Amino acid sequence: MPSLIPDAAAFERRLAGLPVIKHQAREVVLTAGSKTGRLLFLRSGAVGVIKDGEKIAIVTAPGAVFGEQAILLDQPHTA
Repeated sequence: MPSLIPDAAAFERRLAGLPVIKHQAREVVLTAGSKTGRLLFLRSGAVGVIKDGEKIAIVTAPGAVFGEQAILLDQPHTA
């Protein structure tokens, strides 16, 4: 299957230059209604997405992005 990123190696090199922040298990990283201005990438592990007290997703794919909707729309996070 072809990559969605034209130059995946260049993309990986750019990501490697970003700061890495490790979070503890069950630590809340983003909350609905907050406006952090942060875009987060999952490097490893898993993230549970909870909205209104209900788990709506578990994300385990390295490279998954979180917070993009809030940044693109300049609005608070939704989950």
